Amino acid sequence: MKKRIIRVFVIFAILLAITAIISVHGVNRYIDTHTWATISISGENHSDTYDAFNKEHEYLKKDRIQIAKISLLITDIDHNGDVAFKVERGSLFDDNGKEIKKDTISKNIKKSYKTDNGYIDLLVTGSRYE
Repeated sequence: MKKRIIRVFVIFAILLAITAIISVHGVNRYIDTHTWATISISGENHSDTYDAFNKEHEYLKKDRIQIAKISLLITDIDHNGDVAFKVERGSLFDDNGKEIKKDTISKNIKKSYKTDNGYIDLLVTGSRYE
């Protein structure tokens, strides 16, 4: 009788764990596809044709920001509007000249980066989720 109760308890625990894993995965997937950040991108690209830019766009997780020869992949957008990204192509540098491979931009706090031939300013101006 004790063995039967233990088996039932183990099976119940396994089913409960599987249900929890599926639920957490579903919630995370929903958050990833229903949380947007509005990012203002401005800067200058000093090339053969002097190129200044200023744009604002909404992004989801896994979207890419393309600026000249630089590609940034949005890796996370949290509920506060903070946006994490990694550099997929090109080079970004901080004020000290150290290369940036990944970074986080906080909402309403502008971050400036140097590039090989100019600079980029990124600012999260808004965020929303459904």
